[in-house]
Amino acid sequence: MHGGEDGMLSVKVRNLENGEQGWLNIPSSYQTIREFFSGIGEGEDAGYEIADIEMEEPVLKKHLTGKSIRRENGPEELHFLKQRMEGFTGPERETFLAALEIEKPHTIMEIVNLSCNLDKFSLYPGACDEEKLGEYLLDNSEDSPEELAAVLDYGLTGENYAKEHMGCFSGSGYIFRNGKPLEEIYNGKQCPDPAYDSGAVLMAQIKKNGSGGRSKIL
Repeated sequence: MHGGEDGMLSVKVRNLENGEQGWLNIPSSYQTIREFFSGIGEGEDAGYEIADIEMEEPVLKKHLTGKSIRRENGPEELHFLKQRMEGFTGPERETFLAALEIEKPHTIMEIVNLSCNLDKFSLYPGACDEEKLGEYLLDNSEDSPEELAAVLDYGLTGENYAKEHMGCFSGSGYIFRNGKPLEEIYNGKQCPDPAYDSGAVLMAQIKKNGSGGRSKIL
């Protein structure tokens, strides 16, 4: 491990101009960050990328590795994401990781913004695989029992639904975009408060047999 201290993560940054690279601890002081980038080479044409990162969460690591990192704001963005992950509840953490898989963000700035848009994703609770997803959908369908009899195949129903919708299975259920547009909370200049709350993660509301829908705040 390169981090050394508890609560610190380490990132290997590569200078794309000269190939020089090194490990930077997050968080670090402004002076340490300046010295680090000076050490691997600076210049007008210098660009930097995350060559590797030490963290326990494989999904976030996958989406951060290979991303461009800005000398000015990159370390601050990584520190924000570290604090954000530490402050998430279990359902929030699952929703964020599912959102990464669904949206496949191209930049660290997009990942920061995605972490502040969890209310744009909803959950079918308990639908942790295709079989359970099909069961959830059919059990909450507005169709009559006679109409359902012809399609009462939970696995096939869940498989077809997952193919047709942008979503991701998690330990809590099936997570998907709920139609609300993503908002730009972070414009690349100053990171939001790590405790930023975009609103609760919502379970999906489904009508059954014409009755009122059900919703629950996680």
